[in-house]
Amino acid sequence: MEKQKFYPLRINKNEKNGLVLEGGKHHLAFILLLPYRENSLGAEEVRENRAMSKKDSPGLNIMELIIAMGIVGILLAVASPLVAQFSSGYRIRAAAREVATDLQFARLLAVKENKDFQVAFNSSSYQVVRVSDGLVAKSRSFSIDYPEITLSTLAVPEITLSAFAVPFNSRGNSSPRTIVVSNPMRTKNITVGSTGRVKLE
Repeated sequence: MEKQKFYPLRINKNEKNGLVLEGGKHHLAFILLLPYRENSLGAEEVRENRAMSKKDSPGLNIMELIIAMGIVGILLAVASPLVAQFSSGYRIRAAAREVATDLQFARLLAVKENKDFQVAFNSSSYQVVRVSDGLVAKSRSFSIDYPEITLSTLAVPEITLSAFAVPFNSRGNSSPRTIVVSNPMRTKNITVGSTGRVKLE
């Protein structure tokens, strides 16, 4: 049996093709698919290059920063009234819905208990009161949640502001009233019909 011979291999570096193995019986060259570059970077050199690139990257100078701040200021000045108007409308709608809901609650109580109830208002709060004994079924104040909200009623000859109340009898009927919920920018009206129907306008 012929003795197997081993031929040494020599590794040469080739920037174009990669690593080249030379040797063998016929001194053939084998090219590996793994690319090799003489100037391949180590991890430390990569970090140094990244740091240099960050250092060399252009930033904002003082003039550009002033211009950017001026544009932001203009946008805020234009948007602020719109934001305030939207917020004002949202808050007055929320307050008016609360008043309308509590008026309906007073009507339902009057029918359920077969007794007269009324919703007594002042400029920033109201109470649902049972007329027969003065029991307060519910009390609500807007001074904390909606300090800008004012409650009032439309002036009609038979109703004075000092008698600002909405009555409901045991059948759920009422005297016509219009409750005005207002803030410095908007107003919402709530009407109560003779049948006791509550409508948010």
